[in-house]
Amino acid sequence: MVLPEVGSKRIGQVRFRAISGDHAGASVPHLHADIGTGEVVVEFLLDGVRLSEAHGAPIRGAVTARELRVVLETARDSYDELLALWKASQPG
Repeated sequence: MVLPEVGSKRIGQVRFRAISGDHAGASVPHLHADIGTGEVVVEFLLDGVRLSEAHGAPIRGAVTARELRVVLETARDSYDELLALWKASQPG
């Protein structure tokens, strides 16, 4: 089943994507971050960001340590903007 991408935002070298219904009922906001040839799933908590713990393997494809650091730093620095992207992707 292919799920619709609801929105995306490029910040620097990272493209963050919100996918509607990819984890129905998920209680933790998350976005898919594309960098290089890989993908990182990032969760947005009340006190910051982390690699996803609830959505399977958080690192998919070839992601270097430097790219991982860039994704997490970018997510942290753009927290409010990216959380709004996730909220806009939620049904209802």
